[in-house]
Formats: sequence, structure tokens, C-alpha cells
Amino acid sequence: MLSVCIPIYNQDVGELTHALHRQAEALGVEAEILLLDDASEERFRLINRQLSALPLVRYEELNKNSGRSRIRNTLALKARYPLLLYLDCDITIPRKDFLRSYLEAGRDGSVVCGGHAYQAEQPAWPYLLHWLSGSHRETKDAAIRQFQPYHSFMTASFLVPASLLFELPFNEELNGYGHEDTLYGFQLKKRNIHVKHIDNPVIHRGLEPADVFLEKTRDSLANLIKIYELTGYDVDFLDMVRVLKTCEQIKRQRLRPLLALFHSLAGHCLARRLAGRHPRLWMLDLYKLGIICKKT
Repeated sequence: MLSVCIPIYNQDVGELTHALHRQAEALGVEAEILLLDDASEERFRLINRQLSALPLVRYEELNKNSGRSRIRNTLALKARYPLLLYLDCDITIPRKDFLRSYLEAGRDGSVVCGGHAYQAEQPAWPYLLHWLSGSHRETKDAAIRQFQPYHSFMTASFLVPASLLFELPFNEELNGYGHEDTLYGFQLKKRNIHVKHIDNPVIHRGLEPADVFLEKTRDSLANLIKIYELTGYDVDFLDMVRVLKTCEQIKRQRLRPLLALFHSLAGHCLARRLAGRHPRLWMLDLYKLGIICKKT
């Protein structure tokens, strides 16, 4: 018995919902698709409300934005069935056995991650930075992800027993953007909960232009610093996050003020280069490292 849980924010989820509905009807088990809108613009609500006509769909709306952690906890409370499959709203599912593959992998009660991918073709240049970062840093085969199962946990697509989600909910102190999946992976690691990675990816379709992507990068780094504080500056968490670990190494070498000064002087120049037609991921790494060094 499966509840597919999709938090919605300013996305048309019609294509995704219809694809999931066809697969859910073919499963031969009780299933539902639970759509919860997190105070989207009215134009998206008008589109998505129509999906409630599908037999397996439950569509509800929140009048106030609750954020990425709280809405996932709310979905768990509203779900009817003991297995929860969380999906982001800006994805597509390429496989016709997507739901069945998750159900088979989750029979032993594991937390299951199917993986994440991006379009194969290079997009127009305003979206190039997001595409490069995602396709080179997030797209990994299951065997590679399983080597560090907690580091590779992502909330874009994962299966979890409802009982575990109630025992270990998402931390609602996080009301900013980003890295709630990093914290959740860390909490799973601390409790020694098995995470299984399979090759059942979703395709991320919500590419954003470089200026928006960089703004969200800055927001996510601020959230990352808050998470690090919430963990009590745990060395296990530090080991999971490369940019934090690198910053700590720089601190030990007494170079943090130099990196912070470099970012103050050259950060805007780096951002312009990253938003240009030939972004480089090492520039993005340097940009992020400079922000962390300034804030810690």
C-alpha cells in the first residue's frame, strides 16, 4: 500500500500526476497520489485543482507557505498508507515501472533512493550553470551512491516507511531554503538506518537561470551553516559536506580571512562569470567556499 506524496509550489504537476496515476492503477495494490499545494500562485492552483478528478488523487491546498520540511511532515500525517514515496514537483519519471521498482526495493523496510538525473542535451546558456552543476554533481549511478549512502540522500525522490517518518520527521526549525536533505541523511546515519540506492531516477526539469540559481545557492549555504549549528558542529556532519570540510581545513591553516577577503573583492566578478556563456564548476566551488568563509 503506497502513498505518493508531492509537495507543490508554483508548478503545473499535470503531466507528472497523470504518469504516476497510470502506473498506480496498474500496481495491483492500494495506492494514492497526495498532492499538497504550499500556497502557490493562483494560476498554478487553477491548473492543479483539476487533478482531483482522477480516482487515486487527493489534492489539498495550504493558505500559508509552510516550507520544505514542514510540508513533508504534513504530507506524512495526511497519507493513508504505510509506505510513503516523496517526489519533488518539478520532475518527470522516465520509466514505466517507476512505482513498481520502488515497491520491490522497499519490501525490506529500507529507505530507498532512486536517484536524480538531468536532461542529456545542453540547455540554452542562461540555464547552463544549473545544468552543469546538477548533471555533474548530482547524477550518479546507484553503485556510486551506495558507496556513501547518507551523503547521497536527496529528497527529490525517496521511499520511506511512514512509521520511520513519524519517528524521525524533517526538522521544522529549518524554514530557509536548501540542505534539509543533507540534514535528514545525517540523521539517518546517526541512527544507523539502512539506506538503499537503486537506479530508478527522476529527471529534474526545473532548470533555473544562473542569477536565480546563484541566489538559491547563497540561501542554501546560509541554511547549511544553520544546520551545522543545529548539529552542535558535529564532525560526522562536517565530513559529509565538502564545502564545510574544506573551510575547516582552511581555518586550521589560518587562511580563512584571506578567502573571505578574496570573496569580498572578487565575488561579484565570479558571479558574473558563472552567469555567462562559459561557466566552470571550479568557479562555483570557489564562490561557495568564499561565502562559507565569510559567514563562519
